[in-house]
Amino acid sequence: APPRSSSVSPHTMSFQKLLPWIGILLLPAIFYLALAGEGAFVCNSTAFDEGKALIVESGCELDGENLGALVHFNCPVQLDTAAVTESVTGATIRGALTVTSTVQMMLWTERSYHEVGGATCFCYNTTWTSMVPRIDQNHLHHICGDNEHDPGPDCRDAVPTSEELSLDTSGLGISHSYAERVGLGLAGEPAQFELNKEKLLQMTNMGLRTAPIDIPPPAGWWTQSKQGAQSIDPLGRLVGQMGKMEQAEEGAVHFYKPVDGVFTSSRPAKLGDITVMMQAYTAENVSAIGKQVNSSPGTTEPYEVGKNNSCGHVSLELYMSQALPATAMFEFLLAHVNAMFMQLRVECLLLFFVAFVMIGGPLSGAPEIMPSVGAYFAGVSKCSVAFAAAFFALGLWNFAGAMAWLSHNPTVGDEHLGGAMWCFLIGIIWLRWSRPKHGVASRAFSYESDTNKPKETVGEGGFFSSVMNKIESATGLDINGNGSVGRPTVPRPTQKQLKAIKDRAAAMV
Repeated sequence: APPRSSSVSPHTMSFQKLLPWIGILLLPAIFYLALAGEGAFVCNSTAFDEGKALIVESGCELDGENLGALVHFNCPVQLDTAAVTESVTGATIRGALTVTSTVQMMLWTERSYHEVGGATCFCYNTTWTSMVPRIDQNHLHHICGDNEHDPGPDCRDAVPTSEELSLDTSGLGISHSYAERVGLGLAGEPAQFELNKEKLLQMTNMGLRTAPIDIPPPAGWWTQSKQGAQSIDPLGRLVGQMGKMEQAEEGAVHFYKPVDGVFTSSRPAKLGDITVMMQAYTAENVSAIGKQVNSSPGTTEPYEVGKNNSCGHVSLELYMSQALPATAMFEFLLAHVNAMFMQLRVECLLLFFVAFVMIGGPLSGAPEIMPSVGAYFAGVSKCSVAFAAAFFALGLWNFAGAMAWLSHNPTVGDEHLGGAMWCFLIGIIWLRWSRPKHGVASRAFSYESDTNKPKETVGEGGFFSSVMNKIESATGLDINGNGSVGRPTVPRPTQKQLKAIKDRAAAMV
């Protein structure tokens, strides 16, 4: 029978031959990335261990002997020294460390209607929103209802003007304001330590609690109840737009600013009106780790550890809005760094997998080997390659971790090294198991009556032998070990087989 013509283009075949080499070139680059990432995590972990050994407990007392040392203090917050100037209204909220403001405005929003194979038209309506709507003014020439074939409703009675689309929308969304400084120490006594605005920005939110806001409305603003006046009802629309108001915690206040400066119960909401919800937060205690500097009240700055090791220095500084021991704060730092590098680890593992799958790409040529059942064997071979690639990827990923850890923590390094060896071993065993050895049973010989020439047929192991030949052709490597590249391995016939062949040939003559 004539050979089956291939449906794969020459360009595709050329690219498929390049895939193994691309995968081989990617491996060292991915290995370097994985090693560098894990090495950075090891450096941070080592620095935290060094910091634990250097920490000095100061309680909540400013001790001059700790000047320049890595200290840990845990102090009550002197709320009478804290005051936040809210950024939107300019109001001052005392007794708070931070204030979160959610600002929304009544603005035009756009909605499009599109008919498959037809025109697109646009409708506009006013709604409360915390985001600046993006409206192309060219769309104003395609209002739904101008054409009887428009897919949308008739919207010609609600069309914004260019001036209405040019309102000042600065300040929309969520913003945070912080106290300029707050004292730390026992109530009624001089502050032992102090946190400025920069340190409050660095402080974690864990432990913060809501604080009541009891202030008159700022100039130009009116107090708005959570239920709102039904004739205006900005907050009801806010709940439908963002769901923020119903989620507001106790103590939140809502202020309303009409665009024309007039606020009455009979006035409907107008374009440009603004509403703001403010929520204040405070804390009872603050814990900190840092280098104590010469000041009164005391302050801290980053403390550098790891100066004498190969990793380089790591800065230690942490502020948390709750009473915590130093060990718990170091555990938080380690968990935070681990979470940061976990994404890089997963990405490197996936890249290793892709590279190994590319190296095993020639196995996708199985359909050309067996026309009748080639598609089935192609799927089987791809699954086999993917399974092996997963273990090789995991092994190389563990090996990178072992290289990073061995010099700093041999126990962890040995665990990674053992995991790498097991993964490589499983991958190799799987490849050997999925490729039967060549033997007498791997080939059968038949004869055609018109030529009397032996014809090789695919018997047991023949499919995998052909696959290995394709890999040899793509990579130039002698995988079969027969001294040739890309040629089938035909076993040497035994004496019994030679005698049978000669007898059959004599009978045919």
